[in-house]
Amino acid sequence: MSPQRNAHWQIIFLIIKVLMGRFGADVQLVSDVRIDFPGHWNGLAPDVAKLRDGAKTDSKGRWQPADVEFIAEVISKDTGHKDYGPKKTAYALAEVPVYLIIDPYQGKCLLFTQPKEGDYLSETSVTFGGEVDMTTTPLGFTLKTDEFPATEGAAEPRRLRLHRAHSKPLAW
Repeated sequence: MSPQRNAHWQIIFLIIKVLMGRFGADVQLVSDVRIDFPGHWNGLAPDVAKLRDGAKTDSKGRWQPADVEFIAEVISKDTGHKDYGPKKTAYALAEVPVYLIIDPYQGKCLLFTQPKEGDYLSETSVTFGGEVDMTTTPLGFTLKTDEFPATEGAAEPRRLRLHRAHSKPLAW
């Protein structure tokens, strides 16, 4: 595994804060923790994964892919091709309902929903500064991206704002 750059960690941390703000402090989240997805050599460790309420580990202490409701992967230079290719396929095969790729090199997010037969039927691209609408997914909120660092060189911490459907943004 390559060491994370500052912007990579900022995005991961802020997504975790948004998910905790939306679902509460006891939400089941994992970061960089192995989950065995379908396929050969698919013991993957997503940057952020949200598990369904009541999810439990198996006899080996691992989370089950069927319990994963959301995955976010932040692109790294050395491994980004895996996020767009084999990981996307593995997550779709496992029927992870929401897969979000955040690409600070291109300054955009790609939202994949509606998994079917190893692919996602819906793909939405949002340039940093826009909003990722996940109101029709199990997450039920809109993610603002206007403060995502667009390059890996960002040094200042950034903040995300969560907008619930028809409600005011949360303040951090």
